[in-house]
Amino acid sequence: MKMRKIIDLERGDTWPLSYDATCRAVPKRGLVRATQIRTALKMILACAVLFVGVLQASALDGVVVIVNKSVAADSISAAALKDIYTGNTKYWPDGRNVDIALLDDETGTTDAALNEVSGMGASYFRTFWQRMVFSGRGQQPDRIGDAASLVAFVASTKGAIAIVPANADLKGVKKLEVK
Repeated sequence: MKMRKIIDLERGDTWPLSYDATCRAVPKRGLVRATQIRTALKMILACAVLFVGVLQASALDGVVVIVNKSVAADSISAAALKDIYTGNTKYWPDGRNVDIALLDDETGTTDAALNEVSGMGASYFRTFWQRMVFSGRGQQPDRIGDAASLVAFVASTKGAIAIVPANADLKGVKKLEVK
């Protein structure tokens, strides 16, 4: 063993290689295995990132984010949308209050989108906002019974935002693109 290390030092310490009895360079077995494992982990991580991206795109399929026409934005990042729905952002960039409106539907389509946007299930979202109201840090989102009434509410309320089914009539509101 000492002989092999002495040869490595004499040749300039070629760490990933070892030398056999004829002084030929051969890769160390443990290093080859570690490299294979590292490559496999990188591929698994890349696949996981792609899978998460597909899940995000599919959770918002079938719904659109709408705002009142007074809101200047035409698009919004997913992080900014999450900040709105979790109460971290209370004002639009122009200083107008953000008024969140929710659809009370039985299909669960908007509940899945709400879960994707806020990171909370429907019941936890409701509890979260009750705590925000109780502590004086927020105002309970408005709950509307059907999509047409929700669109009408957003159209008539400055600064309002909502998630509605994609097949809803979007007359009088602006559709935000989520990036």
